[in-house]
Amino acid sequence: MAVIYVFSTNGKHIDGLHQLIGVSAFILAVVTLLLGFYQFKAKNKLAVRTTHRLLGRFSLVLFLTAITLGLKLINII
Repeated sequence: MAVIYVFSTNGKHIDGLHQLIGVSAFILAVVTLLLGFYQFKAKNKLAVRTTHRLLGRFSLVLFLTAITLGLKLINII
């Protein structure tokens, strides 16, 4: 759906709140994934694990917010 939207907007695809939150959520999800792998090699495992968990929860909230805003954009909500 994102690819179809980008092609239909002629390059103005990161100009709204839905898009910004979606990109932020995706970046946080990737960082969370990388922290999950890094926690096995880290010296301070507790701090990395805690950060991993908090970022995971925050990215989930951001994903749900982006989904809600996307459904509002297409007039379902």
